[in-house]
Amino acid sequence: MSTTIDARINALVELGTKIARSNNELEQIVSKAKVNNPWFTEQSTWHMLTAIRDNFLDQTRLKSWINRYDTSQMSADQTLAIVMAGNIPLVGFHDFLCGYILGYQLELKLSEKDNILLPYLIDELSLLDPNIQVTIVERLTKYDKVIATGSTNTSIYFEQYFGHVPNIIRKNRTSIAVLDDQLFDDDLLGLGNDLLMYFGLGCRNVSKIFLPKAMDIEVIFKSMKDHEEVAFHNKYMNNFDYSNALYLLNKEVVYSNGFLLARQAESLHSRISCVNYEYYEDIAQVEDYIKANHEQIQCVVSNMKITGFESIGFGEAQLPSLDQYADNIDTISFLLT
Repeated sequence: MSTTIDARINALVELGTKIARSNNELEQIVSKAKVNNPWFTEQSTWHMLTAIRDNFLDQTRLKSWINRYDTSQMSADQTLAIVMAGNIPLVGFHDFLCGYILGYQLELKLSEKDNILLPYLIDELSLLDPNIQVTIVERLTKYDKVIATGSTNTSIYFEQYFGHVPNIIRKNRTSIAVLDDQLFDDDLLGLGNDLLMYFGLGCRNVSKIFLPKAMDIEVIFKSMKDHEEVAFHNKYMNNFDYSNALYLLNKEVVYSNGFLLARQAESLHSRISCVNYEYYEDIAQVEDYIKANHEQIQCVVSNMKITGFESIGFGEAQLPSLDQYADNIDTISFLLT
């Protein structure tokens, strides 16, 4: 017999409490995840766990979020398949949360890059809710709906493979920041997080910055002082050295602070350890760019009002709320339809 939404919310809140406690087992899981995937440093993983606990597993937030929807017509016998990415720790947790809270039977296909953390949380959740129905599989077999996250290239195959059922197919996205002349120190510190948290590997990480015409590009590097530790990460610095050499060979002008490269370019996507930037004279130029590339943009970080796209504050890119959905597709509405 399945549990009610209220009971599942209570289980999720208790899971958040477990994450908050000093827990040797969880510390071992975090270390194991790093061994499996060196990009998942302890700092990155604990940042994600803390963000999930505070923003996703809070009782008031959960109830306020789910009460906006009419859940009276939920079907209790449907299976949701989720194909998860592995670019940052627990990147698929929100999709799992949406399926679980609505009582779906879940089939999960995990990325080999991130197959340690979520199984642990599911095991802990199953102790709080014995009626949870989650299966981790190598190959999806039986499902009524699908959420699949991958690259723009893999999305072609996902659309062919899962096209016969209702689905959400996610492609490559990235985020941008729009600076103005009224930047404060806290804004710059927040921009550093938006750029380099998780080494810039997430779709919510800023890969392109728009600067007012008179602003010195060096302002970007002033936001980096809390992220110098990336220079001690072997994989990250291998990417930095390669990109730096590539730009030098191509005789491109790049600025560097020793662990981040800034390159003037129109391109939205940038290489690991790099950020693209572009100057603007009028905010309408930026709005036109966003309009032309909106299907590839996840977040716009700015203190300015951007027509046609909701902006978020500096430092908030990696702290999404429950209703800030990937690809701006309302997952709960999709699952209730």
